[in-house]
Amino acid sequence: MKNILLILAFAMLWASAAEAQQAAEQAPLPEVKVTGGWYGINQTGNTVAGEYYFLDSSLAGGLDFEWDPLPHRFVLESTFLNREDYFAEMDYSYRDVVVFTGYTRGLHHNLNHYTFGQDDPVTASPSFTDLTAGEQYAIENQLSRAFVRFKTPDFPLHLYADVRTIDREGTIQQRFLRMGGLHKVSESRDIEWNTEEYRVGVNSHLGWIEADYSHGEKRFEASDQKVLFDDASGTAIPHNLVPDLTSSSDTVKLHTSYSGRLVLSGTYSDGDRKNEDSRAEAQFTNTAGDFMFMPVTSVIVTVKYRHFETDVTNPDTVDAVTVTGLETYNVRDSLSSTRDVVTGVLRYRATNRLTVRGEYGTDTIDRTRGTLNTEIAAPPASAPDFWFLPESTTRTTAKLGLTYRVMRKLNFRADYSQTEVDNPSYATDPDNASSARASLTWTPATWFNTLLSYGILRETRDQLTAPLGGGTRDADRDQALASMTVILGSRTSATASYAFYKNNVDQTVTFRNGLGEFVLENAVPYEDTSHTGSLSLTFVPLEGVNFTGAASRSYARGAFSLAGSGTVTNVAGIAELSELKVIDTLYDAGLELELGKYASSEVRYQYRNYDDRIDDEQDGTVKLVLATLSFIW
Repeated sequence: MKNILLILAFAMLWASAAEAQQAAEQAPLPEVKVTGGWYGINQTGNTVAGEYYFLDSSLAGGLDFEWDPLPHRFVLESTFLNREDYFAEMDYSYRDVVVFTGYTRGLHHNLNHYTFGQDDPVTASPSFTDLTAGEQYAIENQLSRAFVRFKTPDFPLHLYADVRTIDREGTIQQRFLRMGGLHKVSESRDIEWNTEEYRVGVNSHLGWIEADYSHGEKRFEASDQKVLFDDASGTAIPHNLVPDLTSSSDTVKLHTSYSGRLVLSGTYSDGDRKNEDSRAEAQFTNTAGDFMFMPVTSVIVTVKYRHFETDVTNPDTVDAVTVTGLETYNVRDSLSSTRDVVTGVLRYRATNRLTVRGEYGTDTIDRTRGTLNTEIAAPPASAPDFWFLPESTTRTTAKLGLTYRVMRKLNFRADYSQTEVDNPSYATDPDNASSARASLTWTPATWFNTLLSYGILRETRDQLTAPLGGGTRDADRDQALASMTVILGSRTSATASYAFYKNNVDQTVTFRNGLGEFVLENAVPYEDTSHTGSLSLTFVPLEGVNFTGAASRSYARGAFSLAGSGTVTNVAGIAELSELKVIDTLYDAGLELELGKYASSEVRYQYRNYDDRIDDEQDGTVKLVLATLSFIW
């Protein structure tokens, strides 16, 4: 379908060439900008410092083109830094009857190589084996899109088609457990993943109602090392299969005019998703309805309803290769569910200074399969077993917020939320949560403004689900932000900011002893804290000369303590997860020069240093220089 759209786009351009030629004599000349330069990069240590940089120097360039021989419009924008970091977009329209947009974007992503720690040869299990120690991992990503829309000349009816593709190719780290004990293994894996998504539809303005219908198809395929094999006791054991996935959907949308005191909208969608390898399937329907009423200009009432249904099926058994030969395992029945979300919002402007907003909502999930509180039997078993999940989970949330103009140039905003959850689904879900946020904006003069913001979140779980859980969970999160901008004259501006984040979790961790019994380690602490400060500057010393500079530094630390208690024996901590200390420093400077009417130049320098204070092998530095020269005519 993507090829069809591209052929269609070129056909439209060719068919309109004669008319464009006739209009060219009175039309403005094309505006063209050509850029050429050098992209230089130097990297030392771990590639994490340049996580989203392709670490090879190369020529750089770009081409921008705009031509408007009405009724035609052509726009092309493109940037090329290297063979894996680029962007190009083309737009064409004819009298708004035909509109075409296409773009492609390339992005390089460097990945970490995680280590298991030092293997103890005296201990048979657990063991740690890295088959590709020191390997560097990276993925090349390419996102492309083509969109075309046709409109009838004398009636508001549109036909459209949209194609999106995502290609990922590179090498990643695959970590897995080898059969026959607790043997952790790491190896490299080549990937070539492709995702294609198509959507075609029609919409129209039918009096006071607007309607849209669309059909969509989506497919994911893995074509390189779709499955890995591991040699266990002389048998090649397949593992970590990447399945092919497909889905399709049909969607109808209706809404009234967005102007006026009453607005209604509704959406209905149904479709299916399939795992082509495991033969698992899911049928789904989604329904949404919105009601907005404004009886007077100071009051707005909104009611939103969402309904989701998912019916999941899977085979009863699956065959797998083991060290003892081919085995047949039972498969637990998948969970089907229905979900209903109802939200009501009231916004009231009490005075010219004060606006109040209240919200109340419920979110209920009903699960229709599975036997509760049934432990999964050791496979192979005579019958499939089920999941440790409640039949129904209900989340109720109430929110209250206000915006108050304290003075003409001083504004205050506060928001509070309270959530109660009956029968939480997972161990990380709270049964009670409250959050609050307040912000203050002050603009005493046109050359000065500041922002202060602070938010907190408190979550509690009085009783985790037994037997896999048990115990309690408490989570506290705090966020703060301060920013100040100063404009000095007409040529200089500076912004300073500070951000703080803290996450602290105390949770019971479940272990299993040699007898297969569940034992608990209570109040295991985990904490993250980060401080980030930044300063940016813009300076125009002369006409046609623009200097920008920025500097930031982030201090991050984390701690996970598992010392062991009298209840849980042989637990002395996990060294690789016990502590984290990282300092991330970034400097950026740029200079733009206008070299007359038809030429310009830009030089940009960036330095980043990633300093892991615990593990020197994770340290890395990247230096980047981009110098370009552009000509316009």
